[in-house]
Amino acid sequence: MPLDIEVQDNYARALFRVAEQAGDLDQIAEEAREMADYLETHTDRRLRSFIEGPQIPDDEKHRLIRNMFSGRVHKLLVNMMCLMIDKRRSLYVVHALREFADLVDHKNEIHPALVRTATALSEDERKKMQATLEAHAGVRLRLRFKVDPTLIGGFVCQYDDDLIDCSLQTSLNEIRDRLHAIRLDLPTPEIEDN
Repeated sequence: MPLDIEVQDNYARALFRVAEQAGDLDQIAEEAREMADYLETHTDRRLRSFIEGPQIPDDEKHRLIRNMFSGRVHKLLVNMMCLMIDKRRSLYVVHALREFADLVDHKNEIHPALVRTATALSEDERKKMQATLEAHAGVRLRLRFKVDPTLIGGFVCQYDDDLIDCSLQTSLNEIRDRLHAIRLDLPTPEIEDN
């Protein structure tokens, strides 16, 4: 069943307004992003299944969310998750958290970007890449990294409508094209008739 984007957008915009009034917009956005990452990528999918599961009573979901997150993340995030559960919108929690963080990035003029690399990068390499790409792009970027086994080496970065392709395959293709473009004007060898 496809999700109704308007639902997640409504919750995200409502959280944005309340968080902005609270004066903690950036901190709440960072916590929302971390929560969404955890719920989306954690190898143990039981928490997300528990939250989204229609067979689990709402009061049990509330108790789990409050026990896990109260005191660890802003109370507005905990309250929003509980509200979404009450309104039977638990399937939209992760998407609403992401959309909220994206709204804050948009306000702060931070552009989302996907960086595909041949191998996983260390934290130090990620920071260096962030600085280099931001200097090249002239904008602030929120980088998401993905290992792409189809890349031989290097990286590819996509943000907005721009593509920065520094992959080894592209470099090799450019060298090949340059070599094909070179016309050598060599004299035709003379063949002696014997």
